[in-house]
Amino acid sequence: MTTHKLSILLLIFGTLLPAAFAQQEPGRAPASAQPAGKVVVVEGDTVFRDKAGAERRPKVGDALYEGDRLLTGRDGEVHVSMADGGYIGVRPNTEMSIDLFVADGGKDDRSEISLVKGSFRTVTGWIGKAHAALIRTLDATIGVRGTDHEPLVIPPGSAQGEAGTYDRVYIGATTLETQTGSVGLEAGRAGLAPHGAGIPPRVLAIIPDFFRPTRNEARFVGLHDRIQQQLEKLREERGFSEDARSADRGRPDSAGRPDTAGRPETPGRADRPPRPDLPARSRAK
Repeated sequence: MTTHKLSILLLIFGTLLPAAFAQQEPGRAPASAQPAGKVVVVEGDTVFRDKAGAERRPKVGDALYEGDRLLTGRDGEVHVSMADGGYIGVRPNTEMSIDLFVADGGKDDRSEISLVKGSFRTVTGWIGKAHAALIRTLDATIGVRGTDHEPLVIPPGSAQGEAGTYDRVYIGATTLETQTGSVGLEAGRAGLAPHGAGIPPRVLAIIPDFFRPTRNEARFVGLHDRIQQQLEKLREERGFSEDARSADRGRPDSAGRPDTAGRPETPGRADRPPRPDLPARSRAK
């Protein structure tokens, strides 16, 4: 090997080696990522899985990021205070993911969550109040309108009840939509989009008994009103902080955030693009 070739190889090796050691530590989000929320309650078998597949056991105070998948086991429960002022309480035996979460206090703020199985109760923040939040399942899309509600998915073959997507509304309203129709759900009602039967969603005559409170249910008492009282202040503070960060970086406010071009203005529209395939089910370890 000539001296010239050896010098080139050493130069390439010296360039690549630092990059190899600078790889992101598994289970941690990049330093530049903005948290979608913060863990306030965690109990039992609970796992967060990031976009790269790295798992971490959340603790109170840990951040939740866009792209994270949340998995709870039989005794698992985790509550998250969201960056838009909302709140999510993930029930046991649940798998869900934060597909998209933009809460900069501006017009492009949006939330999209996928629920694979199980359930969570959520009080929406300013994103839901602006009709810019939706929840996707294998069978349906739930459009949210400033709501305290609980989506629930029963997979095929479960002894829990009829397979499909359910939604129970405590306060506010939601829309349960499939390719064959949609229904509006008001406070005190629940609806069902049956799994794979081509049957339009329907409002149920009674609340199914599998909607059961957990040991941390008291946290939701009066929570909707408390959140609504502080939403506008939180949004203004968030928008001001994002403006300041953008000015420091010398770039537009939206740089570094997911592309919002072509998003539907409201989550319940029939002409929205097809729902992406949900990932294969997995189980908290």
